[in-house]
Amino acid sequence: MKEFEPAPDFVDRVMAAVRTEIESTAVLDVPSVSRWITSTPLRWSLVLGGAAVTLINLFRMLASVFAPVLCR
Repeated sequence: MKEFEPAPDFVDRVMAAVRTEIESTAVLDVPSVSRWITSTPLRWSLVLGGAAVTLINLFRMLASVFAPVLCR
């Protein structure tokens, strides 16, 4: 049986074909949910919403402490 010797550019040709196949089947568009979750306006909205809820909660707790005193 004769020994097999591949062509000198065999690996390059095969890897180029593999890359072409992967790139043709890969989804290049990022799913909209991922893009929506990582968007800057959404992050700022969450930060500002959290700050607003925190301030409302703080006011509610202070009101529960001082309201009985003021109602006397």
